[in-house]
Amino acid sequence: MVEQTEHKELVPRLRFRGFTEPWRQRKLGDVCEYFKSGSFISASKIIRESLYPVFGGNGLRGYTDDFNHEGFYALIGRQGAQCGNITFSTGKAYFTEHAIAVKSFSDKETLFLGYLLLRLKLGRLSDQSAQPGLAVNKLRELTINLPIKSEQESIGLFLERLDDLIAAYEQEYELLQSKKNYYLQKVLSNYLSFESDPDRWQERKFNEIFQAVSVKGFPDLPVLSASQDLGMVYRDQLDTDIKFNKHSLAGYKRVSAGDFVISLRSFQGGFEYSTITGICSPAYTVFRFIKPNEHDPLFWKVVFKSPHFIELLKTVTFGIRDGKAISFSDVGTLRLQVPSFDEQKQIGVFFETLNNLLCAVQNKIELLQKKKKILSSEYVYLNNHIWR
Repeated sequence: MVEQTEHKELVPRLRFRGFTEPWRQRKLGDVCEYFKSGSFISASKIIRESLYPVFGGNGLRGYTDDFNHEGFYALIGRQGAQCGNITFSTGKAYFTEHAIAVKSFSDKETLFLGYLLLRLKLGRLSDQSAQPGLAVNKLRELTINLPIKSEQESIGLFLERLDDLIAAYEQEYELLQSKKNYYLQKVLSNYLSFESDPDRWQERKFNEIFQAVSVKGFPDLPVLSASQDLGMVYRDQLDTDIKFNKHSLAGYKRVSAGDFVISLRSFQGGFEYSTITGICSPAYTVFRFIKPNEHDPLFWKVVFKSPHFIELLKTVTFGIRDGKAISFSDVGTLRLQVPSFDEQKQIGVFFETLNNLLCAVQNKIELLQKKKKILSSEYVYLNNHIWR
């Protein structure tokens, strides 16, 4: 946010130490050394792999063997579905006529300017035609508010470091997810065993391990809903407002901690684990272990979310891609490879640890993105409608 003093000076509320000078209003074109659209390139010259990246109205389009710009630029997508988007380009690259190349008087000033333009959401300035577009001359006349050069550099570098940190955590998340997928495939196919004797895995039918239960008449228990990422959760904790008739709760099925629930999302697997007690829609199927002391719930939680099991469901569920209801009696005929109870526990703990690591990294990413949004709004979002 920015305060305006009695002398019409623009002073941010939040800023780095040592900076006291007011921000000044300038025309965008006046603070740019270069502000111009790129040039046409034939689609046949844009390929998946080549020497130089090609940037168009929606960002990176591919690669080509020629370039028309060299250096550090902020790019404005001037036409297309993502009209007004901002990307950065370093080194040699080809900019098409649908991308506006923006360069200030130094790379650090260009970096700050790019973040400023990102927060201004330039897409709102596009014409309302079937193919939205931004006019170069109109953008050059856009009034923006800038600090002195040294403060621009400090803000731009700070936001860039946040971006780099987010990118590093995103890469860590992708690596962990790849490891998880690798071990899922190896462990559940019995190519990788947690015990010395992999032959201890036995083939069992689903209905020899699990039984469906339908216990009703508990309307005072909390209502639960199925979540693909979180399993069974309290319905009132979901962001969505799901309507239901409270008078029908006596017909809802009881779910106990440790039960599994088949929801209606068959195309995603649809098998959710519950760590809480409550009631769920009678359209759901609740099932549990026939012999709980012989099976580990964390292991089966992993199995039911694995690509291998979801593919296996297709053999007994017609129209699974359309989200059809899964019949417990049909699933009961599936034959599964089952390790010993001890190995189930080891596998369950292993994948639960991986899931916790993935969750922790994802939380860091979301926290950093939130911080960036708040800080960039404070530093950079300088539209006239927030002047006081």
